Amino acid sequence: MKLLTRHPELAGFLLGASDLLVRPWAKWIFEPSEAIRLGAVLLGNVPHHREVRALGLETMVWFGIAAVVLAAMYAGMRWAERIGGASNAGFVACRFFLAGVAGVLAINVLEAATTGAVTNYLGWTHAGRFTMLNLGDLVLWACLLGFLPAAAVAAATLLRSQGRVA
Repeated sequence: MKLLTRHPELAGFLLGASDLLVRPWAKWIFEPSEAIRLGAVLLGNVPHHREVRALGLETMVWFGIAAVVLAAMYAGMRWAERIGGASNAGFVACRFFLAGVAGVLAINVLEAATTGAVTNYLGWTHAGRFTMLNLGDLVLWACLLGFLPAAAVAAATLLRSQGRVA
């Protein structure tokens, strides 16, 4: 618990990067594009290759854009914390969640740069179609969803401590 309160960035980054423990196993157990079906659940190794994506930009360019946006969000949040003169649970949670996103981004960039693809190993089927993702995707969305209420708590607590809100 001390790690989370004293160093929320480290704890969040480790959570985001924890998928690094699972992806090699998926690559070791399954051949590329191989999966087994367990009811509606899929387990396998479905690589998401580096390629041109939305707006004609390549995957690594989108990772770079995400890194810049993430850095701007972190800097803005730290600036607000510094201007307010005090940290609170909302700011600590924001730092944790942003670091979790950074951990996922870091392992995605590392894997895409070294292997040319990001490994997806968990999925589900529905009506003859399937969707594959990895634990990092789930952590990413959970952190982004958790960031919104944490930012609201940080702002409300900061405003209340400065006497601007009753």
